[in-house]
Amino acid sequence: TKIAKFISIVFHPTFQATFLTFILYSSVPELFRPFDDSSFPRLLLFVAVLTCLFPLMLILGLRALGTISSLNMPTRQERLMPFFFISLFYGLTVYFFSQRLAMNDMIVVMLIAVTILIFLIFLITIKFKISVHAAASWGVFGCLLSLNTQLPDSPLLYPFIGSVLLAGLVSSARLYLNAHTPKEVYYGLVLGFAVCFGILYFAF
Repeated sequence: TKIAKFISIVFHPTFQATFLTFILYSSVPELFRPFDDSSFPRLLLFVAVLTCLFPLMLILGLRALGTISSLNMPTRQERLMPFFFISLFYGLTVYFFSQRLAMNDMIVVMLIAVTILIFLIFLITIKFKISVHAAASWGVFGCLLSLNTQLPDSPLLYPFIGSVLLAGLVSSARLYLNAHTPKEVYYGLVLGFAVCFGILYFAF
């Protein structure tokens, strides 16, 4: 149980965009030009603030106000407002990356895919609870698989292999903790992978 909780916390969905940005820069730094080793930490901090810190502050604020019963947000109704605003945070990140930073199209499209994924999770949650952990982790796998097929000479093979192992661990941890039913995890898996892989693959 402790290991499953540790995996769920360390690979929480709010951390995934920051992890993915770091992995991609470490493997394919040319995608982030004109950012280099001296300026990339500021970019990574910017991504972490918009896609991790702000969502966490929102969730903590809603918990303090009593809008949600716990940080795990066990019911569908509790998840609707956080997911909606988190999709707005990601949309803001896309805007800055595309309009203010003139980032590589692949990175922008990847962020668009993640933003669409979060908004779809919000819409689905209106009627059905879905595993966001599974959607996020398998979404990362989908992004890396698509980029690995389109950049065959890049050293993304090992991050890609690592991502599928981690996605499997995260999904198993959520099932072990009884945080989700197998159907909820499966739907999250399919949605995360299909959206992220499909958009990146067909966009280029």
